[in-house]
Amino acid sequence: MLFFLSITAASSASIAVMPYRMEVPTGDISGRDYAKLLSLTILLSKDTDVLSPEEAEIGMTQVGIKPEGAVTEENLYNFGTRYKLDFILIGTVVKKKGEYQFDNVFYSVRNRKIISRNKNSASDIFKLAR
Repeated sequence: MLFFLSITAASSASIAVMPYRMEVPTGDISGRDYAKLLSLTILLSKDTDVLSPEEAEIGMTQVGIKPEGAVTEENLYNFGTRYKLDFILIGTVVKKKGEYQFDNVFYSVRNRKIISRNKNSASDIFKLAR
């Protein structure tokens, strides 16, 4: 996520945070809620237009994207062009030995390619979202 935040510092960009695939205990945070948390973090951190999580979910349904399934580059491109996005953030969160870990993909719609893959971990989900 640091890579994204440094890119958007120079100019305003638009991004969608898709619901993350979650591999955490039942009753823990959902992928939808984690996407909302990340969206809010990005919105408050930088001059960035963030597609609302609700609108992202509607668009995913319309394009046929299921976060628990495989998401192709074509899926990301179609979704991004439909909403005139610059970037899309999508990934997985797991909880192992009491620690949250994410593995995400930062995709550029304009360039039609993955800009970065990131991994990080933290003791709680809120620290992970920072």
